[in-house]
Amino acid sequence: MTTPTNVVVAPFKARSPEKGSRVEWHNLWFATRRWSWSSLAVVPSSPKLSSFVVAQELSWVGSYHLPRSVQLFDARGITQEVSGLPMEMLASARKDDRVVVVAADSVFDNEAAIPLVLAADAILLCIVLGRSDFKTTRQTLELLGSKVIGSLTLPENLGV
Repeated sequence: MTTPTNVVVAPFKARSPEKGSRVEWHNLWFATRRWSWSSLAVVPSSPKLSSFVVAQELSWVGSYHLPRSVQLFDARGITQEVSGLPMEMLASARKDDRVVVVAADSVFDNEAAIPLVLAADAILLCIVLGRSDFKTTRQTLELLGSKVIGSLTLPENLGV
């Protein structure tokens, strides 16, 4: 299988402890690891939001805490024409003893992201104060179902 160009396959070096992430990212990492997953999709709850900052931080923190690197896959803007390969990559993550964190688009911004997100073992929903709304958050939860292991609320100024 060929690796998509938007996945980090070389060891994704964690930040050094002196430049470390805020403790909240470590707490979030350990909270997500209460579930057994090899692939985690990070999804915004509403349109026009990004999940990349959260996925990137979780990849850094995960690489710091795990004995192997955590791969970061940037699936924002993925098209249906190329979505099959990343879905295969997620399906093989557990078998290959890899950990992959996926930064995905909102299900309202990119329909091609939906099958990819559902191919992940687990889903983390991102809610942004002042920018997420109840209706789209509820619709996202209904669509993604039981694979959603939790959500996090982020301040509006985090750059998402």
